[in-house]
Amino acid sequence: MAKIGRPSKMTPEVQERVLELIATGHSVQQIEKMDGIPEEKSIYGLLIRDPIFAEKYTRAREAQQEVWANRALDIALGRDPAVVDMDANERRLVIDTIKWQAGKLAPKKYGDTARVAHTGPSGDGPVQIEMQVIDPATLAPEAMAQIQEALSLAIEAQEAPDEEE
Repeated sequence: MAKIGRPSKMTPEVQERVLELIATGHSVQQIEKMDGIPEEKSIYGLLIRDPIFAEKYTRAREAQQEVWANRALDIALGRDPAVVDMDANERRLVIDTIKWQAGKLAPKKYGDTARVAHTGPSGDGPVQIEMQVIDPATLAPEAMAQIQEALSLAIEAQEAPDEEE
């Protein structure tokens, strides 16, 4: 059965052009203003409907962040002709905006904060804690003495009144 409605402008060629433009640093809002490119809602709609396009779009966004990171360096070094007439504060604002966007779109790579994740052996499962019961009779006398000393110190610290009270 034939589809009803007007044909989509998102042909495979247009999809590839959109992805190429994103990968080279353009925003969807810039792209939709170009001849032959559908509105941004069509691009985002295709992301929802087509997992292959969504995967390619993700890769294009990753490439875009590389382009913008290099652009920030060129701006900082005064090598970008678009910013030759900008003073240092204007260039700093442009660089900070690029850094902010990169940190939001690719936080693992360009984010400012360190993240600590606790995962299991497969890298994505829960942490597994293993306990081993040790028979004190099997410990060397020196090891047993160290354990007793550590326990005594812990008990003393727990029973000592807080200095702030």
